[in-house]
Amino acid sequence: MAIFFEDLVNSIGPNEKGTLLWASAVFTAMEMCGSFITGKTGPGTTKNNFVAFCKSVYMPPQYHPIAELIYELFRNGVSHSYVAKGAVVPTADPSAQSEHLGFFNQGLLIYVPSFASDVQNAITTLWGDIKKDKAANETLHQKQYSKYSKGIFWNYMEIFHKLDIAGKLVYRNFIKANSINVKQGQFDGDIGVSLE
Repeated sequence: MAIFFEDLVNSIGPNEKGTLLWASAVFTAMEMCGSFITGKTGPGTTKNNFVAFCKSVYMPPQYHPIAELIYELFRNGVSHSYVAKGAVVPTADPSAQSEHLGFFNQGLLIYVPSFASDVQNAITTLWGDIKKDKAANETLHQKQYSKYSKGIFWNYMEIFHKLDIAGKLVYRNFIKANSINVKQGQFDGDIGVSLE
């Protein structure tokens, strides 16, 4: 079983194919990591989570002033229509690398390999901070989950808890509404939320 963050980082690596599909994976990763910063998930939190991560200490500072622009033009276009909205130029053409985040007549140029690399580095640093926060909380509170301080590790655990509850509710309602007989058996998924 892969650790959640390993899978997340590997999913947005430079060996992925398709500029927009690659960017879409990066956006999803940013939104998820933003939820660990804000402590919120669910309807109406996507933009705040994306922008919070983009403006966080984890991302290079050149993203901070344009976080909302990237969200509105690039993330929303690709996520909802599988095409960037006008005024943004996503590319993986190596000749554009030095122009990453440059403003041109046709729009903001985003060199997707650099964008993905910056997000991967940010996630790796965030992951380290989550693990440090967990260790600090364990030392302070003798591993009693209910007494963890409300830091980034708490948010990490709380987000997965909320997603687990919401998903199980939808599943149970679907099973009940469709009179489905559930098969017996237990399987481990490919992704785990453990920090080890």
